[in-house]
Amino acid sequence: AFQAAPTIQQPYLPLHFNYGPTTRISSHLHHPTTATLRTANNKNPLIQSLCKKGNLKEAIQVLSQEPNPTQQTYELLILSCSRQNSLADGEKVHRKLVNDGFDEDPFLATKLINMYSELDSIDHARQV
Repeated sequence: AFQAAPTIQQPYLPLHFNYGPTTRISSHLHHPTTATLRTANNKNPLIQSLCKKGNLKEAIQVLSQEPNPTQQTYELLILSCSRQNSLADGEKVHRKLVNDGFDEDPFLATKLINMYSELDSIDHARQV
């Protein structure tokens, strides 16, 4: 009887690797093997919780203390800026996102474009 050769599944590679002084591995939010290296002082869960509770200003303050924000953290921050109709906060989050190396992330770029569109800032949306 004919037997097919066994299939070898290739491992999923994250979208971004950053091996600087504070190591970060982030990958697409919805992939089952999404991984983020944790640090002892991880503020991502706190930032995400603050966003979900509508405390955007406090979440942005805590963001400045987090050396390794995740894609999911940025997604929730961007959505919070849209919900609270805050273009100024959206611009702050966008600047931090770029400084943290997420400017080439297509998922977050789409979220930013949506945010700027919802905030009637088409010029900003075009620049993403």
